[in-house]
Amino acid sequence: MNDNRYIRAMEHIVPDEDFERRTLNKLNASRRPGRRAARILIPCTAALACVLVLAIALPSMLATPPAPAPDQSEPIGSLPPPMPAPAARSKGAAPVSEAAGMPGLAEYDAAWEGAFMMAPGSYEPFNTEEYAAVSESGFRVASTSPLSTFAADVDTAGYTNVRRMLLEGSLPDADSVRIEEMLNYFSYKGLAPADGAPAAIHTALAPCPWNDKAALLFVGVGARAIEAEKLPPSNLVFLVDVSGSMDDANKLGLVKQGFALFTETLRPEDTVSIVTYAGSDQVVLEGVRGSSRGEILEAVETMTAWGSTHGSAGINTAYEIAQKYFIPGGNNRIILMTDGDLNVGTTSEAALTKLIEEKRKTGVFLSVMGFGSGNLKDNKLEALADNGNGHYSYIDSLIEAKRALVTQMGANFFTVCKDVKLQVEFNPAVVDSYRLIGYENRLLAAEDFADDTKDGGEMGSGHTVVALYELIPAEGARILGIQGTAASAAPDLRYQTGTATGSGELAQVSLRYKEPEGETSSLIRCIVEPDQAAAGDMARNLDLASAVAQFGMLLRDSEYKGTASFDAAAALVRSLPDLSDEETELAYLVTRAKALKGEDGGRQGAVGE
Repeated sequence: MNDNRYIRAMEHIVPDEDFERRTLNKLNASRRPGRRAARILIPCTAALACVLVLAIALPSMLATPPAPAPDQSEPIGSLPPPMPAPAARSKGAAPVSEAAGMPGLAEYDAAWEGAFMMAPGSYEPFNTEEYAAVSESGFRVASTSPLSTFAADVDTAGYTNVRRMLLEGSLPDADSVRIEEMLNYFSYKGLAPADGAPAAIHTALAPCPWNDKAALLFVGVGARAIEAEKLPPSNLVFLVDVSGSMDDANKLGLVKQGFALFTETLRPEDTVSIVTYAGSDQVVLEGVRGSSRGEILEAVETMTAWGSTHGSAGINTAYEIAQKYFIPGGNNRIILMTDGDLNVGTTSEAALTKLIEEKRKTGVFLSVMGFGSGNLKDNKLEALADNGNGHYSYIDSLIEAKRALVTQMGANFFTVCKDVKLQVEFNPAVVDSYRLIGYENRLLAAEDFADDTKDGGEMGSGHTVVALYELIPAEGARILGIQGTAASAAPDLRYQTGTATGSGELAQVSLRYKEPEGETSSLIRCIVEPDQAAAGDMARNLDLASAVAQFGMLLRDSEYKGTASFDAAAALVRSLPDLSDEETELAYLVTRAKALKGEDGGRQGAVGE
């Protein structure tokens, strides 16, 4: 699709006017007097405060009036024409005039920003989004650190949140760019288990596009896909944030629209409950059969945003209802829909994580959907999903809501393997050093791999998990013909052991997983040979993954980006056969990021030169 069609398709969807009118009529009929009074009192109080401020400031303003400027149609200090307040934007974003389709009006930008910003040229004081710090992984020497261990991660929020920021005209914060979530947003071919097993490992090698001294190792894990008619019955509790911060078309408005799509997928054997929370929690719908679509939608229409955010109270209530309607052998899950701005009750990331860790012992999983911009608490939402045995997605449009709630509902809501962990053991005779790209907040200690009490990641029906390693060959060794030239400085280990060291094998990849209701893990292993070149579907998978990795490294301005460039990443995507809509979108976003950054993002030379 062309750029204009794509932009129109990805714009935030404004809720249907008839839908909103019906909602408002119901709310007006049932609104409590106290709440109505509060809605009247707050704007009146705000207006009174404005009057007081003017009364105080007006004398000083009149005492030193500005000197009249010749040939001016408006007095100095007047505001620009009325315009909807722009979304929060970070440094490097396009000016307000450009975002409004009025490039070149520098005086408009200056007046708008000067009137509303604490610091000219920045909207950061109004942006309270929070992201967990990411410390990028560097190269590790295989002779001293032969094991790389991490938990699987099928979250996709890192990609859709980056997409939202780029479409709004701003470059993403580096900590919001989680490359593993960008990688795992896309579908990869040929990774499904061939023998009906819950999971399978696939590997392949290719030269590294941004470092001519390295090779790329692709590790792909595919989970078994369950046919729609064979999916177990679901006990779903939707926990919806209706606090004041959710009062926006791309927040609660988008939640309502997503529900309308989702109800089409429900079956009579499914059970749906809805809990809302703001200053307190409220059970809007409890234990309703999936066939009662009208009743579900009617309950959804009554939701309105108001008040503070007592998230922990809603979480406790949601788990109580999930336990009440628990289906043995079924899909028992809470879906939290929020911007993450929890400001009453248990609010810290650590305390919320501890709460969810206790709740997951009940056998109820927690998935999270983030909404909106400006105050997104991404760090809390990711922690809740990771510790609740669930999936974290960010919903930036109705298209994405459909993808998460309809198209990929099986993958997102029906767990096939839980506590999935991977461990790669590199042969130091072949690999001098290696670097895992992404997964910084999913790394595990080597001993955690075989410890079934340690939490891993969850994979749903048909899910795929992809990891990329950048490999430097050992001195005298070759990987796909790439010659190792010098060994890394490392101690001479007298007791470096391993019977396979001289075998010529590049690495051994191990995978552990549990059945959804199991407590003991199963183990799968495979061997990687140094000449295992990618071909067919695996070559396509590797090209797609390496393009996404380059894109992520350039957005993060990674010190390991080597000769990567936006142009090279976009060209690699466009060269893929049979481009999907998601891949076409990726190519567009790469070129948009280049335009926003104002340069190609690459540098001369490769890592290790």
